[in-house]
Amino acid sequence: MEASELDVAAVRAFLAVVEEGHFGEAAAVLELSQQAVSKRVARLEERLGAELVHRGRNGVRPSAAGERFLPHARALLSVAERAVEAVTGTRRPLRVDVISHQIIGTELLHAFHERHPDIEIDLVTGFRSVRTRDAALAGGRVDAAFAFAADGPFERVPAYEEVAHLLVGRGHRFARRKRVRPAELRGATAWMPGNRTGAEWTGYWHWFGREFGIAMDTSGPDLGIDYLLDWLSSSPEGLSFAGDGVRVPWHEGIVRIPLIDPVPVYPCSLLWRADNAHPGLAALAGFVREHYRPLARGSVLLPPASAAQAAG
Repeated sequence: MEASELDVAAVRAFLAVVEEGHFGEAAAVLELSQQAVSKRVARLEERLGAELVHRGRNGVRPSAAGERFLPHARALLSVAERAVEAVTGTRRPLRVDVISHQIIGTELLHAFHERHPDIEIDLVTGFRSVRTRDAALAGGRVDAAFAFAADGPFERVPAYEEVAHLLVGRGHRFARRKRVRPAELRGATAWMPGNRTGAEWTGYWHWFGREFGIAMDTSGPDLGIDYLLDWLSSSPEGLSFAGDGVRVPWHEGIVRIPLIDPVPVYPCSLLWRADNAHPGLAALAGFVREHYRPLARGSVLLPPASAAQAAG
């Protein structure tokens, strides 16, 4: 079989399935039907004469042949993108993964864009776990990511350190406090329905809860921050957490209180693959490096690298 016979769209579908671990998730990322993605992967397997993925109840994983094909598939897509850019004279946007549009990383990107308006940025928030985020970074589906920890051999530069805040309703016993120590929350339960299994942020909060004897309840549907704030405002005992850089909407029934002694901190870096040739990447890394301001260590509590993987 000639290399030219490989269908780039099928290769892209294979990578998405492996990175997402599910045909349904891959279909959502590619904006295709699940049936279309399945057909593309099946067509690629037929072309190569080998089964590339194992389909099971717990999702999809690459076969031995799929593992061997994986780095070449990533390289093929990268070459295809550069070929299109060379002919058309256009360059795709710099794709940057952020946990959500409400975090400090997004603010940094806004400031970066103001300084470099010629560099188009595409914010990506679809990767739900450390595994899929790192796979997307390794595979070139994103150029950079704001993250605490990563499994791959990525370049990194410290980006920011986020301080944890307590969120309670005005009827809560801590509502009039200016500061709260984490030890005072021992035995309490925090409701954090947005903490998805496998997510780095989820791992951080589960680690924090174990450190101070705070249970993390992730049950119930994640209906958004407004729903969470409404619930907290009506609960005399309910509590939740957010980073100091998270843009929590103003709510008349909510109080936001810094945590001290120690100050729990979520450190975040900008990660990227060393061989990524996007011209905007060096500018972004330099901008993040320039704006990084570490907190005074004192009573700051930093999580171990393993905390990112402990997603409950």
